[in-house]
Amino acid sequence: MFADLRSELDALPEVAIVAVGGIPIVLHRGQHQLFGRPVTAKNLREALRDGLGLGAVLTYRNPNDKTLDQLAQVCLEHDHLWTAHVLMLTVAFARCPLAVRNAFAFDRRFHLSWVDSEVSDDPCTFTATGSLREWARMMGYADAPSFKAEPRAWFAKVADLLGPLLA
Repeated sequence: MFADLRSELDALPEVAIVAVGGIPIVLHRGQHQLFGRPVTAKNLREALRDGLGLGAVLTYRNPNDKTLDQLAQVCLEHDHLWTAHVLMLTVAFARCPLAVRNAFAFDRRFHLSWVDSEVSDDPCTFTATGSLREWARMMGYADAPSFKAEPRAWFAKVADLLGPLLA
């Protein structure tokens, strides 16, 4: 689920989270960390839900003094994921078809980085950075007939990776 681009570039999983809010995930003594603390799916999910809740405070005004997690649940129940625009994730794609990178490149909501020598290589490795809201939209493209099968398969991999974080 997580990777450190500094040390795992040659052994990246197909899809992995490599930074949260622009802060890189690092491998330290065999453990993925963020801000020097272990990063797990559970604690990242909790942090992202708190971020969703924080984004909702001004909109809902929170008269009943709900926790950030409770406000996040309201957002999720009502599909108010606009609050997720403040939450940024960088995802690495390893050894994927060039068509997948091009699908992200044509979608101006994501910022991409790739190895200079791989500009036209197929397969390629790249990172895409976008808000959690945009990642949620991208996950929905896994079934969109407007995309070819190859990109849809990789969008499904993104959904498998990030879906549990939004549950």
